[in-house]
Amino acid sequence: MSESTQNSPAVPATEIADVDREIAARQLQLAVEDGELDLAEVDKRLAAVSIPRAVRPNSSR
Repeated sequence: MSESTQNSPAVPATEIADVDREIAARQLQLAVEDGELDLAEVDKRLAAVSIPRAVRPNSSR
């Protein structure tokens, strides 16, 4: 797929489901429990996870 087709507004956005946010939040919680993240970092990441947003399928982030 070409770059211009991937970024085309004609490609419908997909809403990120609440369950996806819950999974991400649980993974962050586990990382804190394992000592991989400190509380300040997990707070920033949880804030980012909590923001509802849509993504385009096959987007490169």
